[in-house]
Amino acid sequence: MTPTPIPTSPKKNKRQRAWRYGQSAETICALSLYLRGYRILARQFKTPLGEIDIIARRGNQVVFIEVKARKDLEQAAQSISNQQR
Repeated sequence: MTPTPIPTSPKKNKRQRAWRYGQSAETICALSLYLRGYRILARQFKTPLGEIDIIARRGNQVVFIEVKARKDLEQAAQSISNQQR
């Protein structure tokens, strides 16, 4: 007897794939920063104005990183809002 799969909407599957893709991009970014000598202070840090994907530090330099997983750099740059800047 085989279990019947639970039907899911294509829209939900697409959102889940996009979320996982974004999470993997953030993980790759955090690893890349770590290998460059940064210490990761926080990931997915919530503020009243939104979320900061990664906060990292190297020496006395603290950086706030917004990760955009897009097919090309131009699309990623265009997707950053003024508030995120």
